[in-house]
Order: sequence, then structure tokens, then C-alpha cells
Amino acid sequence: MLTEADRQVADITGGKRPNLAVASVGVGCWAHSVVAHYKALDPASAIVTVEPDTAACFKESLHCGELTPIETADTIMCGM
Repeated sequence: MLTEADRQVADITGGKRPNLAVASVGVGCWAHSVVAHYKALDPASAIVTVEPDTAACFKESLHCGELTPIETADTIMCGM
């Protein structure tokens, strides 16, 4: 998916690589894949992460300085 996104950005921008990516957090290792992909291409790339406020495990883990699970209600992610 990231290769396809890169290809589409290059088509639109005349061959330029993206220097900003937005990744959803909470879907397995998707955010890690986005960070690894774009930082490998250009370490100066910026990555913005988003997650639902009802399941903000990443934000809480950053706040605590370690992996921190939080209790949530059922979400649409339960069906994945």
C-alpha cells in the first residue's frame, strides 16, 4: 500500500517523494510500517499519527513511557 501511495504522490508531484505521512494507530503494526517506510526513504520525513480518543493507547503509552493498555468499549476494530 505504501509503494502505491508513493507512486501516486510521484505522479501528482512530478516525481517528488512525500515528506509528511499520516498514519492511523491501533491497527496492529500499520503505524510502525508507515514510520519505517518513510524514515528509511528520508530520515527527515515527518509522521503524524491519529487514533480515536476512545482508544488512545499510543498517547497513554507515550505519556507513561512504556506500553500501556487501556480499557475500551467495543469498537468497529473488533470486527477486523
